[in-house]
Amino acid sequence: MLGVDDWAKRKSHSYGTILVDLEAQQSVDLLPDRTAESFAKWLKEHPCVEIISRDRGIEYIRGANEGAPDAIQVADRWHLLSNLRDALKRLLESKCGCLRAAADRSGQEKLSPNHDERLEKSVESTVAIEESSDTPPKLTKAEKWRLERRAKRQERYETVKELHRVGVSKSEIARRLNLDWRTVDKYIKSDECPMYAGSHKRPSILDPYMDYMRQHWESGCQMSMV
Repeated sequence: MLGVDDWAKRKSHSYGTILVDLEAQQSVDLLPDRTAESFAKWLKEHPCVEIISRDRGIEYIRGANEGAPDAIQVADRWHLLSNLRDALKRLLESKCGCLRAAADRSGQEKLSPNHDERLEKSVESTVAIEESSDTPPKLTKAEKWRLERRAKRQERYETVKELHRVGVSKSEIARRLNLDWRTVDKYIKSDECPMYAGSHKRPSILDPYMDYMRQHWESGCQMSMV
């Protein structure tokens, strides 16, 4: 059982490949780069590999297919947890109405020995109503806008990471995606899309009046004031 992953000789500049015996739980070799050719060559020289645990990098997929076509390829533990985290985020983002209802009800009830039980039933009933409805819960324009921006940013982040993994330079990634090189650098250095790492905006002096202004704007009062 072989684990394969990249390691940084110099972060964001130069990478190699580390190979680990997962049964013995110790490294067995270091490759000078992370190309499919190097990985495939190593596998051909070690035909005893039956299972390869890897990430989603294109080069390692190609190397495994070429060097050990009969070996079973599986996702490593970190990426399984990462996939689970991403799926959970998407699920929660699709249940905004359910979460708001549960929060509102729990806030209105006084804490008591049966509070947790009542809250659990409240959430279950809200989920049941939401899932049985033919129409999804309505989101505000602001919520839809935030979800769309979040999805686009996540897609852009994943594209940057994938291009960087296959060896495309930061300047070339920035040119292809029309991004600032600082943004590309930030994405490459981050283990997850930066928007999830505490995306709390600073308070504004306008915050107490936002509902009032939004109400008037949506009612048609959109004259600019100087």
